[in-house]
Amino acid sequence: MKAKPNPKSASNLNLAGIFIASVFFLIIFSIFIKALFLYKESKFEGSVPINILVQGEKNSVLAVSPVGNKLSVFYLDGKVSRQDASHFLGLPLDAQIKSNSLDLSDDPKGKILGALLSYSGIETDLSIFDRIRLFLFVQRLKSEDLETRVVSKNQSFSEIDKIVSPQTADRKIQDEGLSIEVVNASGIDGQGANIARIITNMGGNVILVSTSQSSTEDSRVEYKKDVGYTVNRLSNALRFEVKKHRGDSIADVIIVVGKEKEE
Repeated sequence: MKAKPNPKSASNLNLAGIFIASVFFLIIFSIFIKALFLYKESKFEGSVPINILVQGEKNSVLAVSPVGNKLSVFYLDGKVSRQDASHFLGLPLDAQIKSNSLDLSDDPKGKILGALLSYSGIETDLSIFDRIRLFLFVQRLKSEDLETRVVSKNQSFSEIDKIVSPQTADRKIQDEGLSIEVVNASGIDGQGANIARIITNMGGNVILVSTSQSSTEDSRVEYKKDVGYTVNRLSNALRFEVKKHRGDSIADVIIVVGKEKEE
């Protein structure tokens, strides 16, 4: 005689199957959400320039220009912080790579590719998507697409800018050709000139640097007509919010430097 199926056992098996399926779904869903978050937080989407500070045995800055299909490596004197390197070169630094043993002075292309692939002894705020895109970009560069320059602390800002600006100017900003005014509302002398220098090295057309009679907390990029590439690029690079300009200005874009930029 065949034993009758136990309804209770079958029910338990169904519940166990549902539980396992639910756990599996939650794991897959959480991985998907994390991947989506990392994708949205990516710093290099493949068509916009990115500047990366490399802190290692010797420090350098990588200026990646997708439109021009070129990579510039600026070798720096001594150890510098992210903020100091940005001020020294007059460039916004979008990301960094740290490794005590990394030295790009010899075989920079190979060392960069290795650092992008390796997770051993490497600290970076680049996402996995950034690493993949940058690896593919660097890998297909020809020797003539990679330029290396030494930048010394003994050089003046004007001398440094002559080296940096031709390599880092954003062609899309230049093509839009918008005029830019920088208003120093931080209450700190020189802040407007510092931001104007960064914008110029990015390819921006700064026509006026002025000082506001009153200071403000917030820094912002103000537009008069439309929010185009230049406005978004400057907002992302400087980490300033975007607002519609309500006053009078001869410029197309107005950069207001507030107290929060005192760093």
